[in-house]
Amino acid sequence: MKFNIVSYILISIFSFYLSSCDRSSPIPDSGTILETIEATINFDLSSRTNWKLYAGDKRYQFTVDGSTLYAKPYDSSKPFVFPHSTGTGKMQLLLFPPDYGKTRSESTLPPNFENQSTYEKFMACDMLKAEYSGMINPNLQNITLYHENALLNFNVTNIPQNANVFIGQIRYQKIKPLKDGSDPTSYKAIVFPTNYYKSINLVVETDHKTYSTTLESSKTRMPSHYPEGLGNSAVVSFHAFINEQDELEIENLKREAFSKEWPIIQ
Repeated sequence: MKFNIVSYILISIFSFYLSSCDRSSPIPDSGTILETIEATINFDLSSRTNWKLYAGDKRYQFTVDGSTLYAKPYDSSKPFVFPHSTGTGKMQLLLFPPDYGKTRSESTLPPNFENQSTYEKFMACDMLKAEYSGMINPNLQNITLYHENALLNFNVTNIPQNANVFIGQIRYQKIKPLKDGSDPTSYKAIVFPTNYYKSINLVVETDHKTYSTTLESSKTRMPSHYPEGLGNSAVVSFHAFINEQDELEIENLKREAFSKEWPIIQ
């Protein structure tokens, strides 16, 4: 089975580093401390000031000014350190909601991903990410954040008013999407990168029948080098309906990697 790098990152950071953040971690004698970070994205970050920010495996505190965040080490004795073995270095930045990093395995969704039916629950499935690779510098600026996960943006018509709409993923898990308050036919759901090797299903449950149709991974996977599959601010949009043959049908499927439309709501 392919082991997605995103799963490795989350397991490493959330299962180990977050559980051991109170342990002492002496600063190496040879290295450049990452003292400050300036990172931006194309929308206002003000609603995310209570989120957690990590540079590598080290937590950083931050303030927000519109679409820009300014960060420094959360604990001055535990900063991120670029080694001095080379003149260049790499750093991964993660910004995520407080309840994002719940324990998960490679093949299952974290519990908070399964119910995205409210704005707050939908937002709690988001994670912003940036990767820096270049000259070692204690003060990094002009870092660009993007959404690590992908957005499914779709509408479903010609179904009973009381029908339940779900996104089905690996191991029969169901994601309850966010329903648009002004347009009851429109939905949004955030999908998790590790499961992109498997197909995603759209499921409509009515009183008399359960409909299901597959969004094949070959059609929804982004042509992106990292991560393999949907992600990096990808948006997949489509229209679904029950046709004359009483089957759930999908049309007008479009996909876009690194979309500036993500998310439709902030």
